[in-house]
Amino acid sequence: MKTIKFKTLAEQTILLFAIVFLVTPNAEAHSPLAREAFAIVQTINHDKRILTLDYPQGRGPQVVTWNPDTEFICDGKTVPATGLKEGTYATIFYHSPFFGKPFATKITWSTSANPNANNFSP
Repeated sequence: MKTIKFKTLAEQTILLFAIVFLVTPNAEAHSPLAREAFAIVQTINHDKRILTLDYPQGRGPQVVTWNPDTEFICDGKTVPATGLKEGTYATIFYHSPFFGKPFATKITWSTSANPNANNFSP
C-alpha cells in the first residue's frame, strides 16, 4: 500500500480549501422577520405589481411591490391579488431591502367591520 506524502504546506492548504469548498452545502441567507403596517390602499397596478399606500397614522413605505409568492388574505381565506380594492384598510407585511423597493410578503384585510379602522382617521 502506498501512502501520499505532502511535501509543502502550500499543497496541504490547497487540499484543505478544496475539501471545504467542495463538501460544504450551499449557504442560504434568511431574511429578517417582516415588518407590519396598517395602511389604506390608494392605487393598485396589477401589471407592474405595485401598491401605493397611505398611512393616516404611523409610517411605512409609500410604494410596495409584490411577487408571485405574496399571500393575499381576505377574511382569513387566500384570494387572488384582484380581490384587493382601492380604499381598503389592510395590514401589509413587508421587507425593506437595502436596494430596491420594499416588497410585500402578505396582505390581509377584512370585508366586514375592520377592527383596525379605528386606528385610521381619513
